[in-house]
Amino acid sequence: RLTGDAYEDSLDKYGRELKYVWREDGLFVNADLIEKGFAFATPQYKFEYRDKFSAIQELAEDNKIGLWNPEKCNY
Repeated sequence: RLTGDAYEDSLDKYGRELKYVWREDGLFVNADLIEKGFAFATPQYKFEYRDKFSAIQELAEDNKIGLWNPEKCNY
């Protein structure tokens, strides 16, 4: 299931669709990607799940998961 955001437009400045993705089993895909270190939040913008995403990202950073692991992703 795709849902939009309560605060933001459905398109970003490049014309891309912005959606939250929910699997049939209830998994919140956006949050799962951040938790596994495959994505990151952009807290400078106001959006519906900003606090949730920021907290999940902080845990991923603290535990050096995915993007936050210098041995796996050194940029």
